[in-house]
Amino acid sequence: MTRLRHAIALPEYQAILTNFTSVCPRDYIAVIHRRIPFTDGTPLEPTIVKQRIPELTTAESRLLLQQLLNRHNISASIEDIDELVEYIGGYPPSAQFTVNAIQQYGLPVLIADKHLLVDFKARRFTRFVAELKLDDAGWKILTYIASEDPLSIACISAALGITHEVCSEVLQQLLDHSLASHMDGKYFAQSPVRDAVVRVRGIPTAAEYDTIANNLIRVFWNNTNQQPPIDVVDATLRSISRSGSTQFGPYSPFVRASTLHNFAQQAYRVQNFKLAAEYARRAQELPNCRRGALQIELKSYIQLELWTEAERVLIAVKERGDREGRYLEGFLLKRRRQYKKACVAFEAGLLAGDDSFPLHRDYADCLYRVGHFEKAASEIELVLSRSSDNVFVLDLLARVLIDDHKLEKAEKVVDDLERCDVKEEFIHHRRSRLRLAQGRTAEALEEADKAIQFGSAVFEAHAQRANILIRTGDRAGAEHALRQMREKFGTRKQDVQLGLAVKLNLLKHEWRRAYELWKQVEAKQEPVHRALEAQILDAKARDVAVPLTEREQATTHAKSVRDSLGRIPIEAFLVEPDDIDTSEKDM
Repeated sequence: MTRLRHAIALPEYQAILTNFTSVCPRDYIAVIHRRIPFTDGTPLEPTIVKQRIPELTTAESRLLLQQLLNRHNISASIEDIDELVEYIGGYPPSAQFTVNAIQQYGLPVLIADKHLLVDFKARRFTRFVAELKLDDAGWKILTYIASEDPLSIACISAALGITHEVCSEVLQQLLDHSLASHMDGKYFAQSPVRDAVVRVRGIPTAAEYDTIANNLIRVFWNNTNQQPPIDVVDATLRSISRSGSTQFGPYSPFVRASTLHNFAQQAYRVQNFKLAAEYARRAQELPNCRRGALQIELKSYIQLELWTEAERVLIAVKERGDREGRYLEGFLLKRRRQYKKACVAFEAGLLAGDDSFPLHRDYADCLYRVGHFEKAASEIELVLSRSSDNVFVLDLLARVLIDDHKLEKAEKVVDDLERCDVKEEFIHHRRSRLRLAQGRTAEALEEADKAIQFGSAVFEAHAQRANILIRTGDRAGAEHALRQMREKFGTRKQDVQLGLAVKLNLLKHEWRRAYELWKQVEAKQEPVHRALEAQILDAKARDVAVPLTEREQATTHAKSVRDSLGRIPIEAFLVEPDDIDTSEKDM
C-alpha cells in the first residue's frame, strides 16, 4: 500500500520550517492538523514532537457538557445528559453546539429530535470524506468500522476476509489520517467522521453482511472449545440482522431488547421496512424495551402501506400518550395522500408542543402538495434555520419555488443544493425541473440523463425525461422513453406510467385513446389525474366530430375540475418521489 505523504514532507514546507528553526532557535511553532504529519527521513525529524489529541471519553464528554450547561444556567437531569453525550461522540464542538441548540429550541425538543446533533458532525466532514484517496481495502475497512462498535484487528480481519498484515497497514493509515482511533485493543471510526462516512459511502450491503456473518461464524464460532470475544458476539449478531435475517438460532441467548431496537433502527435507515417492523415487534416482547420501538413498528407499516397494521399500532401510541402521536398520525395521513387531513394533524402536534424537525418538514411538504406555497416555504425556512445543509429540505424548497414560479430564488436554492449534495442524489433531478420551467429544454433533458445515472430516485428521473420529451413535442423520443420505463420497471407506479401515456396521446391528438388509458388509473381523484381528465375534456371539446351538446358539456366539466384544483403543483406529481425523506433523520 502506498502511504500518503502529508504536507509537511513537501520541500516547500520543509524549507519554511527549516528557516524558522535557524532564525528563531529558541522559539517553538505549533502546527494543528487533522492528519498526522509524515516526517520520516526528513532533516526536521529530530526536532519535531507529535502530540495526538484523541476524542473525548464518555466521562470527559459528560463533564464538558455539564460544565457548559452550568455556565449557561441550564438544568438537565442525569438521564438527559447521558442521552445527549452519546450524540456528542467525543467531539468537543458538538458539546457547545448542543448547548446552543438547547438555548434556541429548549431541552425537550433536542431530547426528542437529535438529528441536529448528528447533522452538525456529519456535514462538517462529508466533503472531506468524499475527497479521500483510499484504495479498495482502505474503503472496505473504513466503511465497515464506521457502522460498527469498536472491534479487534482479529475480528475486522476475519469479518472482511483481509489478511492480518493488510488490515494492520490500513488501520495505521486510517489512524494517521485521524479517521480511526483505538482503545483497549479495539479499533473504531472517529465519531465525527463516522456519520460522514455512512452518508458518503453507505454501509455494507445485505449480501456483504451475509458474507461477514459466515466469515465470523467460520473463524470464531465453529470452534466449540473456545468462547468468542464479546466484540465478535456483537459483530456476529449485527451482521446476521443486517443480512436481512431475524432468526439468530444458537446465538439467541445473546439477544437483548436494546439489541433488537438498534437492529430495527438500522433496518429502517436503509429502508428495509419489513425487517424493521419485525425487529421492533420482537423487541417489545422482551423486558426493558425502549419506548421508541413501537414508533419504529408504526412507521415501518406506514412505509409498507400496511394500513390496517399501522392504524392498530397508532391506537397503541395514542393510548400510551406519546407526544409524537399527532406527528405519527399526520405521517400516516401523508403517506395515504390525504394531505389536507395531514396538515390538520401536524398543526395539532405543533399546538401540543411538538417542535421536532420531522414534523415541520413533513408539514411543509403537505402544505406544498395542497398548493399553499408561501406557507410551505415559511415552514421550510424554519427547518433550514436548524439544518442549513440538509439536502432533503433544500430539495423541497427548490421544488416549492419552482412551482410557485419564483425561478430566480429557485436558482439560488439549487446552487445551495449542489454544494451540499455530495453524492449527487438530488441535484440533477431538481435542476432538470428548474431548466424545464425556464424553457431551457435541452439543458433539462441533459440533467435528466444525469439524474438517471447518479440520482437516488431513478424511476422519477425516467419519468422526468419522458415528460420533457412530451413537453417538447418529441413523439418518437417519448414513445421510446415510455417503452424503456415499462421494460425497466414493469408495473411499478402504474398510475404514473399511465399518466405519462395519457399526456403522450393528447400530444398525438388521440383523446379517445388517452381517455381509455385514463380510465385504467387507480387513483383518479388525485389532483394530477383530475388535471389530466380536464385536458382530455378540453381535447374532446375541440373535436368537431363530437356532437355540439357533448362538446359544451365537456367544456363545462373541464372548467369545474380546474376550479376545484387551485394552485396544486399538478405536473410535479408525475415526476417526484412520494416522500422527501426516508433517511435516519426520521428516527
